[in-house]
Amino acid sequence: MYNPVPKHKTTRLKGKELEALRFAVWERDGHRCVTCGRPVPLNGNVFERAHLAHIRSRGAGGEDTPENTRIKCFHCHIIQEHGKGE
Repeated sequence: MYNPVPKHKTTRLKGKELEALRFAVWERDGHRCVTCGRPVPLNGNVFERAHLAHIRSRGAGGEDTPENTRIKCFHCHIIQEHGKGE
């Protein structure tokens, strides 16, 4: 009999709560990508290339919390980590 591994139920932030988390983590990480150290700019109230990267993915049970997230630039998050082209 097949017993699939149950998926972890995680809280996923949206809208203003997610942006508040992104801003807090961006501040904590010194406005820089934690991988390459490049500055990650804030243009007015809009992040141009700041990616909120999870240490433990949401699919693996990771939460949208400051302890489980970090700021990465587009290049380090999408191209290096996920292997997707621009």
